[in-house]
Amino acid sequence: MKNIIFFDSGLGFELLENQEANANSIWLYFTTSDAASQVLHISKGFFEYEFELDSDTEQRFELESRYWAVDGDTKIWLTNADGESPGVFITFPEQIRTDAAVEQTDLTHFYLQPARDEAEELRAQAIATTNTRDYEIGALLRTKILELVWMTSKEGTTGVYNATVLVQVSDVEEGEEETAEIIIRYNNQDDELFIPRQTVHNGRYILTVSYPVLSMKTNEPNVLSLYLKMSGGTATVPQQNAKASIFASGLLDTNKFTGEIELDDIVPIINIGGQPLQLVTIVDQFGGVQFDTLILENRSDYVRVIELGAGLQLADIAEEINQQIPADTLLWERQTGAAFGTGADDYTWEAMEESFIWGDED
Repeated sequence: MKNIIFFDSGLGFELLENQEANANSIWLYFTTSDAASQVLHISKGFFEYEFELDSDTEQRFELESRYWAVDGDTKIWLTNADGESPGVFITFPEQIRTDAAVEQTDLTHFYLQPARDEAEELRAQAIATTNTRDYEIGALLRTKILELVWMTSKEGTTGVYNATVLVQVSDVEEGEEETAEIIIRYNNQDDELFIPRQTVHNGRYILTVSYPVLSMKTNEPNVLSLYLKMSGGTATVPQQNAKASIFASGLLDTNKFTGEIELDDIVPIINIGGQPLQLVTIVDQFGGVQFDTLILENRSDYVRVIELGAGLQLADIAEEINQQIPADTLLWERQTGAAFGTGADDYTWEAMEESFIWGDED
C-alpha cells in the first residue's frame, strides 16, 4: 500500500491518500515556504534525523521504513527561519503485514493499519489471565488482584469480561460481619456505579464478576483491572486463585506499556499523643408531629464535649500519586552551611511549578 499524506507549508494536514501497491510505503507531500533554513526533522525513539530542504519548493519525501518506529511513534516536524511547525505523529504496530494502510486519528496523529484478516476478526476468542502471587488484603486497603490487557483492530468491538476469585476470610470478630468489595477499573476509569459487594464472615468464599465491555479502543491497549477491598478482617487470595478472561471477536493479546504507573503509599497506624481529641456540640433533633390521639414534641439532645480517653488512632491511609518531572526543568541550588559550620553543606532541589502533575486518589 502506498500512503501519501498531503500537508501545507507548516505541516498542517490537508489530505490522506491510500493507493494499491505491491510494497508498503509512506510519502509526505508538501511545499516549503519562502523562509530560509528549511529543515525536516524525524524522531524515532532515541534517534533524530535532519534533512535540509530548499525554500519555496515542492517536496515529495519518502518516509523510509528505517524511520518507522516499532510498537511506537515516529515524530515529524519542520523548522525554518520563521520558527517551528507542530509535530506530526505516526504510530506503528508491533508487526506489519502486507497492504498496510495509514489511517487518521486527528489532524496531527496517524497510525499504520495492517491488512485486516476478516476471518480472524469474525472468530470469537478469549484472552485470560490469573494471579501469579499470593495476596493478603487487610482492612480498608484497595489492592489490585487482576489485570487483563488486550487489543483489537476492529471498530465497535464488544465483549464480556468474567472473573472468579477464591477468597479465604479471617480475623473477623465472632458474631460480626464484614464486606468484601470489588472495584472495576477500565481504561484508567473506575466504574463508580457497578461495585459488587459480598457480606462475609470467617471462611471461604467464591466472588464472581460478569461485566459487559461495550466499547474498546482500536489499535491501543485496553486495560481492565480488578481491585479487592475489605471493610474489616483479612482476605487471602493464593496464587492461581483469581482468574479473569475477556471473550470477543478479533482480540489480540499484548504486553504494551499503557503509560499508567500506580504508586501506593501505605501509612501504618498513627498514634496521636498529648491532649485527647474532643468533639464539641453534637446536635440531634426532630420536629413535633401532632395526630388526633398522639403528640410528638420537639426534642433536642446536646452533647457538649466527648473525651476519647487516651486519644484517637488513624489507620490505613492509602494515597495514589501520579508524578511527572521533566528533566529539563529541574533547578539545583546549593545552600550555604550554618553560620558556625556543621562540617557539611546542604543541597536541595526545586522544580518549576508546571513541572509537576499531581493526582491524588484516596
